[in-house]
Amino acid sequence: MIGVVGPRDSIALIKSVAKNLPGFEAIVFLEYQKPAEAIHLARELDKSCNVILFSGRLPHALALNDPGAWSATLIFVPHTTADLYRTISYILMENGGEFISFSLDVLSRNLVDEVSQEINMPEVKFLYDFDSLPAIETPTNEEITGFHTDAYRAGAVTLCVTCLGFVYEELTSLNIPAKRVEHSRGSIRGGLERAQFLSDLRDSQSTGLAVAVIQLPATEQKPMDRYDLEIQELRRLEVALKIARKLRGQVASVTSTTVTVTASRGVVETVFERIRSGQRSALEIDELPLGTPVGFGVDLTLESAERNAHVALEISRQQNTVAAVLSDGSIWTGVPDQDLRTRDSNAASKKLSDLLGMGPLALSRLLSAFRRLDTSSLTARQLGDAYGIEARSARRLLNSLAVVGFANEKGKETSGGAGRPQTVFQVDVPAIIAAGTE
Repeated sequence: MIGVVGPRDSIALIKSVAKNLPGFEAIVFLEYQKPAEAIHLARELDKSCNVILFSGRLPHALALNDPGAWSATLIFVPHTTADLYRTISYILMENGGEFISFSLDVLSRNLVDEVSQEINMPEVKFLYDFDSLPAIETPTNEEITGFHTDAYRAGAVTLCVTCLGFVYEELTSLNIPAKRVEHSRGSIRGGLERAQFLSDLRDSQSTGLAVAVIQLPATEQKPMDRYDLEIQELRRLEVALKIARKLRGQVASVTSTTVTVTASRGVVETVFERIRSGQRSALEIDELPLGTPVGFGVDLTLESAERNAHVALEISRQQNTVAAVLSDGSIWTGVPDQDLRTRDSNAASKKLSDLLGMGPLALSRLLSAFRRLDTSSLTARQLGDAYGIEARSARRLLNSLAVVGFANEKGKETSGGAGRPQTVFQVDVPAIIAAGTE
């Protein structure tokens, strides 16, 4: 299920585009009169929707910084270069083909500068650039309206261009010349398709693959002949088979220190429900002492699920409890009503969120993005594509991670083209996750 939140005119346009796409019947539309109402409407949708699509960037930013966890994935329909080109075309036609000075909001400095260079337009000096703001700061409509009003009344611009319908209405009510950057049908279609993709991904994650890694008890360190070694190996295999039977899975590997078993997410959820309710653990067998470290990992592929399982095993060792790391970065520890999730506002994850300058949900999205990337060799552009932000913002984020010790620069990467060399980072994802559980 997908929820869409926006003002009346935006909802009408999004509906008209959505009608021609598959799955229209699975979309719920809620409209607001004032932007402040968007959070309340989104909270209602959060009870039943996998994804909530906001018609604009401002209500999306307000939702990300709203206290409390979100179950749904929050995204917005971005304004694109095509949307800005169209608006500038209208301005040129209305002014005899002459460029005029104007103020602009929401769009990033990089996007605006690229458009200016391509059409030889004078630099837009009065730009309210969201990307230049810390992630935890979200401007109000009044602040953005004041930004435009001050520029116009000071004689610095002759037109105010806004991406926000409420700001446009306020400016026109003040008799200030204004133009609105409206979404094209193509931009809306792209936003809806992304929402559908994320919704399908969430459905897939709910039935994802699982891997369990169990630490075996230490064996006696004494000289053994080959027969004793074979007997020891057979005993480990016997333990592995018992664990696999308990988890209704299959043995993936057995080493001298660990057993790895493949299973399903449903089994993992059952294990943790039993642990939380105080029932006998599904992993209690005679060969495993009480308190044996166990880590579960859940993801879309066995490889990534196993990586998550090893991170969970380390958490299990540190906290003396069974642990699981899920595909969205959530962490379960088996403690009733106290499972640690990167989406929740527990003290540890809130401290980590504050350290990195982002909300808990943004941190969860960041961890999910990292899991799709090779974090041993990562550029800002790669992170921006996976996380859904511009390279400039991704670069600031990677630099912030480096400052607090979660990333380090490895060198430079050149693409062979005319662009500047990209800084390559190595990111310590397990350290980030561990910091959110301390």
